[in-house]
Amino acid sequence: MILNLIIVAFGFLRQNRIFPLLDLSHQTSIHLEPVIQALERAGFKAHIEEVNYEFQIGANQMLRVQHQN
Repeated sequence: MILNLIIVAFGFLRQNRIFPLLDLSHQTSIHLEPVIQALERAGFKAHIEEVNYEFQIGANQMLRVQHQN
């Protein structure tokens, strides 16, 4: 459900970023890999990039999502 909404919303944007990628226990979200896979199946390029700021402790990465073309 939520993933479908994300994919539809991203269809209107050339690029989007998701941040932070950690859960409230400061661990990588269990949803991250399935979301990346679903976005790639839907025709998006999704990759993790380091950033020079932290929204929460240890959260120094974002997911950049772009159209393939």
